[in-house]
Amino acid sequence: MGNFFGNIYYLFVNLFGQHLSDYLWGYDCQTQGYGATVVYLPIGITMTLLTIALCLVYYYAVNHPRLNKWWHWIIACGIVTVLNILIGEIWVNNHLQSGLIPDCLRLETLPDGTVIEHITITNCLWFGVTNGIVSLILFTILSIIIKRWSRNCRHTPWKSVYPKRNK
Repeated sequence: MGNFFGNIYYLFVNLFGQHLSDYLWGYDCQTQGYGATVVYLPIGITMTLLTIALCLVYYYAVNHPRLNKWWHWIIACGIVTVLNILIGEIWVNNHLQSGLIPDCLRLETLPDGTVIEHITITNCLWFGVTNGIVSLILFTILSIIIKRWSRNCRHTPWKSVYPKRNK
């Protein structure tokens, strides 16, 4: 399961960096292999459960005739995306700040003594953005699948984008 989420997030590795991706894959500096805990798994499961829950809330709990316009769907999708950006950024940033990311991935010392930092807060923020992008895609796919059983939001967002034509 960790490989599933890892492969999805790896599509966006250029956003958050290869060194952070290696850590999230479970790279172990001692063995020079990928034997440590895969961090993609808990982040991916949290993102998936939150996205499914909020999609179900939008289509079945809120499910009000006043809220079946395309812009209401955009707002719900935006809320899911922002929450997942925050979760992804905070999760990885906590690992960075608490020292869980090993120095062999985080820092590199050049022969002249200069230290290069490969994983910074910026990488954590971009991983959060990646988490938000993946949740946006998942929310859209879930909307296509589950909207047909909604009483009031059945046509949201796509049919409500195009106005009805007079015959």
